[in-house]
Amino acid sequence: MIPAELRALPQWVPWRVEIRKGKPTKVPLNPHTGKRASSTDAATWGTYRQALATLDADGIGFVFSADDPYVGVDMDNCLSATGALHPAAWQIVHDLNGYVEFSPSGRGIHIIVRGRIARGRHTLKTPWNSELALYQSGRFFTMTGDGRGEIREAQDELTALIAYYFPEPDERQPVARPAAVCGDDAAVVEWLLAEPRRAALWRGDTSDHGGDHSAADLALCAHLAFKVGADPARIDGLVRRSGLMRPKWDLPRGDSTYGGITIQKAIRG
Repeated sequence: MIPAELRALPQWVPWRVEIRKGKPTKVPLNPHTGKRASSTDAATWGTYRQALATLDADGIGFVFSADDPYVGVDMDNCLSATGALHPAAWQIVHDLNGYVEFSPSGRGIHIIVRGRIARGRHTLKTPWNSELALYQSGRFFTMTGDGRGEIREAQDELTALIAYYFPEPDERQPVARPAAVCGDDAAVVEWLLAEPRRAALWRGDTSDHGGDHSAADLALCAHLAFKVGADPARIDGLVRRSGLMRPKWDLPRGDSTYGGITIQKAIRG
């Protein structure tokens, strides 16, 4: 069921499907006039009940405004024909842990949490080969009520999601590779094992980082960058031999991967 705090706001529009250039498009309507609404003009929105009462509409939608605390996360086509959720999309649902509902098509997922983002962000390079988008204002979500969960504060999780999938341009640039500071990899591993905290990271123990696997990944990469220099390929090879290695390391993040971005951050730091 749609959370009561959203239903209480006058930020609702009915919508209707129109065919444009041969493709179906969901068009927001003004519940007072039946004419087209604008996602940036509050005068064309109405209450939840007014949106529901609009005749000849295909559904209702919630409009995100700069005046509200909500962020919408839209994941298109992340569900298979059998209803299986892609693992990478499941991770986003799990991490944000907000209000989640199925889109009208039954193949997408909408998530609503509280937080702030600098701007709307989009990518087509998701692990499920479709679109991931985040909205703060100027857009509306088609709402089905076929969902679960509660809206919660998720600023830290949103920040992590944006850094993960939408790295800033400077994070995508490769770093020059100077000569390695240390000798062969065996010597690097020996150096790691010589100190208890470094040794724990090498074995995959994240307890020094509160169980935060991503923080442990970054810490190990920082140790390796200190020892071998700004050599992404060598750091990557060593991480793959460590106890911290996991499938997430190779998940795409924008034009890079989670592992690639982690290495670049460690080198710059």
